[in-house]
Amino acid sequence: MNSDQISKGEWMKWKEKLVRAAPTFEPSRENSEKVSITFGEFCKISGIVLDVGCGSSKAPYLRSVHNEIVGLDPLPPKGSGLDSVCGLGEFLPFRSEIFDQCLCATTLDHCIRPKMVLNEMRRVIKKDGKINLWIGVFDLPKGERSWTHLFGQNAQEGWSLLRDGEFRYLGKAAWIKLLGTLRKLPIRIRRLFRLNIDPWHLYYFRERDVCSLLGQSGLSITERKLLDRSLFLTVRRQSETAAI
Repeated sequence: MNSDQISKGEWMKWKEKLVRAAPTFEPSRENSEKVSITFGEFCKISGIVLDVGCGSSKAPYLRSVHNEIVGLDPLPPKGSGLDSVCGLGEFLPFRSEIFDQCLCATTLDHCIRPKMVLNEMRRVIKKDGKINLWIGVFDLPKGERSWTHLFGQNAQEGWSLLRDGEFRYLGKAAWIKLLGTLRKLPIRIRRLFRLNIDPWHLYYFRERDVCSLLGQSGLSITERKLLDRSLFLTVRRQSETAAI
């Protein structure tokens, strides 16, 4: 299968999530307004901007911005105050190297193919342009330790958490692992047993997952901020990073 060809099963899975999650998008924005404003400050928005996954209304991180902004989202706008088009991040309907900056806030884990979205954003930014990402990550470190290692090869670290009584982290680790397992079941089986316990996300990223995707897309991190589980990143083309 062509890497840019999305299967019918992927489309159906994404559509199911979108239909279930759509009513919750605006309330969740209100609940995370302070974090959203902090993200806007982090982005240092300038030039001609594309907001991938802009939602159906203007996000808090854009409310004080007066730049030329184009929004893109699969949901139709509702008086958003943006010049917006309906579309998907995997197939941006814009010519190459037209935007100074791309924003992608709490969107990447809802996309069918996150790597395709990153590749497309890289394509449409100018050579000296930048991409700002806001991603919810499931890393909960304590010192140098993180319960997410339970998903990897570091069995010794998992034993260390158990020995030290870090049951809260272990419980969350088991829960996220269960979600990942359930996501692999066919839709019909999940419907039959009512196992659609997360109606929103297609992916659950750890920070190292994000870094891996960026590397595969020819992007490098130039600035980073972690606010609770919200990871803010500024990334640029790898060839341009070396020149900065």
